[in-house]
Amino acid sequence: MKYVIIVVIILIIGIIAGAMILGNNSKDRSPDELVVTAGSHLSELKTGFDPLKDWGCGHANFEPLIQSTLFKTGADGNITNDLATNYSVSSDGLVWKVNIRDNVKFTDGVPLTAKDVAFTFNNVKNSADSQLDLTNLKNATAVDNNTIEFNLQHPQSTFIWDLRYLGIVPEHAYDNETYGSNPIGSGPYKFVQWDKDQQAIFELNDDYYGKKTIL
Repeated sequence: MKYVIIVVIILIIGIIAGAMILGNNSKDRSPDELVVTAGSHLSELKTGFDPLKDWGCGHANFEPLIQSTLFKTGADGNITNDLATNYSVSSDGLVWKVNIRDNVKFTDGVPLTAKDVAFTFNNVKNSADSQLDLTNLKNATAVDNNTIEFNLQHPQSTFIWDLRYLGIVPEHAYDNETYGSNPIGSGPYKFVQWDKDQQAIFELNDDYYGKKTIL
């Protein structure tokens, strides 16, 4: 039986990025359920699970669940690889080159490539809805299937934090109007169902490249 996360919307009946995922410490709760609360700053998630809008963009400890990020924050607070395998920075600090994993697939079976990464970052740069400030990014370019170049306006030593925040969406399946309510990703969980103002349901992604853990 597939493990299913049920994200229950409580208090003001809303979820926001950066929500705290609580363990199964209630005797009345199924061991297959998790409850997510969003702390003191609650607001209803209007656009669903879309990283190009308000799904977690810009939150340091955010776990997008459905989407992969290039990097993530480890338990010790240090930056670790997620999709990325390594990166380098040019001597003038203006070009960041990131290499990503081979054989990563979205949950619809289509391979994830550097084009999807470039598409995601370029769209967020031009988005009026995103919470992530990418004004210093000139553009992101797919050099090949596994390499992305990020060209900056000015050197920015903290740019890796921007690479940590953003969940990667599929260029072939992204629709600005509908993606948030039916997201496709390559993260540890697959989207199953969203009952607005009530709950969101996810299940483990069997094709996830990383360690499969139950939160």
